[in-house]
Amino acid sequence: MPRIRSVGLDFLAGHAGALAAKPAVICGDRVLDFATLSRQANRVANAFTSLGCRDGDRVAWMSFNSIEGAEIANGLRRAGLVIVPVNFRLRGPEIAYVLNDSGAKAAASGPDHVEVMAAAIGQVKHDMRFVAVGDRVPQGWLSYDELLDSAADEFASVSEGLGASMIYTSGTTGIPKGAWRPHGVDIANVLQVISTFELTQSDVHLVCGPGYHSGVAFFSALHQVLGSTVVLLPKFDAEVALDEMARHRV
Repeated sequence: MPRIRSVGLDFLAGHAGALAAKPAVICGDRVLDFATLSRQANRVANAFTSLGCRDGDRVAWMSFNSIEGAEIANGLRRAGLVIVPVNFRLRGPEIAYVLNDSGAKAAASGPDHVEVMAAAIGQVKHDMRFVAVGDRVPQGWLSYDELLDSAADEFASVSEGLGASMIYTSGTTGIPKGAWRPHGVDIANVLQVISTFELTQSDVHLVCGPGYHSGVAFFSALHQVLGSTVVLLPKFDAEVALDEMARHRV
């Protein structure tokens, strides 16, 4: 696949060195600093590479917003893999369609969606590996925690800048279409958005929309590029959102 290499740096590696102890991602009472996020991303990259995923392959991810989602997104980017966020409101045939159409080599699911994704496997038309986050690991699936426990902490990144993604449209006028964005991004575009919204490294960014949405994912990624702290709500709750704004001075 063609690759844009306009941002020739691994921003997470830079933050892991310069801002090692700074919170990168917060979700509830869980806090992941930049050094730990970078290390976990390496483990994710090694784990999915060990499953046979190679540069340019698609990997689907279905979950509420979570720490693991941040680890997976950054790990797939480092491995040159294309993340395919799956709308967690989809069911059975709809999930199978996304997996089939994208040609995903592997898929991972958060603890609230393992059973939902498992129900779609019978309609998948190609061989895939499935990874479960959490304690419920269906037969034939792999445990995310066990995969990462056995993965190395170091990985030679093959991708630069923002990672590639294939985000599916809602399909309101037909079947959903996979909108593919390649690896890398024009630095001028990034700087323009940062300037327009006056984003800074001292910002604390609250994510309460679904991570499978392109806008939500883009602004979350922008703040990671800056070295800002991102606070995740698994799903939107107005009272919780207000509490988190006050707690973390969003």
